[in-house]
Amino acid sequence: MLLTRPPKIEGASIGEKKHGKRKLSGGDELLQGFLHVHQSAAQADMGATPRRYIAFLNTYQQVYGNKKRHIERRQHHLQVY
Repeated sequence: MLLTRPPKIEGASIGEKKHGKRKLSGGDELLQGFLHVHQSAAQADMGATPRRYIAFLNTYQQVYGNKKRHIERRQHHLQVY
């Protein structure tokens, strides 16, 4: 497991409203999470390499894109009816 301890992320809920404005998914909290994964793997001597970290980021981007497209299709379907 890459994470030695979970990052402390305040307001990690996606789409959470903060002071009346809709919070964007990701942002600083997401970046902090990625940084924590990188630091945890490097400190744990798990054979972490820049190539593996880039592969992790690319995989995350693909999964995120697929989920986003799926949600957008569902929203469009609901708006049509």
